[in-house]
Amino acid sequence: MSDTDLSGGWRRPVRRPKKAPAGARSELLALAQRNTAALLAFLYLIEIFWLLASRLARSLVYAQSYQVSPLEWGPLVLFVALAIFFAWVARMGTFLVRPLPKCKVPYAALKVVIVLTVAMNLLMLMLVDQNARYTSGALTGLNGVIYGFSQALTMTSLLLVLRHKNSPTPVSLWLVLTLLASYALTIDGLAKALLLAVFLGLYFDVQIRRPLRLVAMGAAGVGLYWLGISAKFVDVPDYFTPPFIIRWVVSRFAIQAEHMYTYLSGESIVGARISHMDLVWRAITERFELIFKGDTFYQYPRSLSEALYFDAWGFYGAGSSPGIFLGTAVQGYLLFALVPIFLAFVLLQYFYGIKRKLPLTHLIAYSFLFKGVYTNVSEYMAIISPNVLYLLFFILGCIIAVQPPPLRRDPRRSLTA
Repeated sequence: MSDTDLSGGWRRPVRRPKKAPAGARSELLALAQRNTAALLAFLYLIEIFWLLASRLARSLVYAQSYQVSPLEWGPLVLFVALAIFFAWVARMGTFLVRPLPKCKVPYAALKVVIVLTVAMNLLMLMLVDQNARYTSGALTGLNGVIYGFSQALTMTSLLLVLRHKNSPTPVSLWLVLTLLASYALTIDGLAKALLLAVFLGLYFDVQIRRPLRLVAMGAAGVGLYWLGISAKFVDVPDYFTPPFIIRWVVSRFAIQAEHMYTYLSGESIVGARISHMDLVWRAITERFELIFKGDTFYQYPRSLSEALYFDAWGFYGAGSSPGIFLGTAVQGYLLFALVPIFLAFVLLQYFYGIKRKLPLTHLIAYSFLFKGVYTNVSEYMAIISPNVLYLLFFILGCIIAVQPPPLRRDPRRSLTA
């Protein structure tokens, strides 16, 4: 059974099912809390792996990359201790949250959402430059609105497809393929290619105990990886050899762990030159002035992501996401516990209704699929942000429940009645 099977295997009922008893609902809630806690713990603890993998790759394979702080025992021990502590806080936080009531809609509404998503993806393909995400200031104005709605609607559609895959109202395969094709056309780097790969892994329920599916998914992942590389680099450089690719991939995945380590080592400009709350207030005032006055004077760094980009490269450019670990730590001693609890509430909305414990492969897949939810937590405080729109659409995709089709009476039964 897929972990998105919300019905436990469906057969056309003779009567409409009654509301689930309280005992069944409490079991679903306990399982949802367990899956949510497992995913959040994984997200915090995996940063330890990526930091160590990054430093190992740097020692074995030489290649130019972003600058990092020297590895020392003090910050390293603190890094590991905080990862374990935040994972524990996240686990405790899952017992404090509850699922929202579901919003029932007809099947036609589900199709409208997916068709609208396809239209927005095609509109973004035509109007937004492929490298806009890597150019500072390129995703503002109309381009920013189109990009934000395209990303948010895509996530909503993917969630709806997964949640209703084994329900009485699954999304037709041709509509799923159309959605995936429209999204594939917008791939501009590794992140989008990876998101598409993990969605396919969840949709086809790839697990270690299903080796054929695992091998097929691995082949698809390699193809999507190369598609992402080709989209990011118009001409793939000659130095893209296998050792360099390994180093580049590890560095790419480890950058948020490196941001956290730089912050703990005291070498980040966040905390040394400007506080996190000053960055939040600067982002709020500048964005409101841009909307209501039409212009504003920018002060750099304009956000936490831009400050982290400076830490890594030595100049200001397109933002580098802080990730869940640093996004929690910069809130300070009084507010850091709110981040795991808040994320537990958000993620619980998706996992409520899933009737099994998540396997490790699915934990890894969800950690990438939900990256847009947790990787820029500090942006939610800026209010005017595409991340807020993304969050709202994510929750919407989790609470929408498509009404089952109306029961049809058996004409033979009515004749013999």
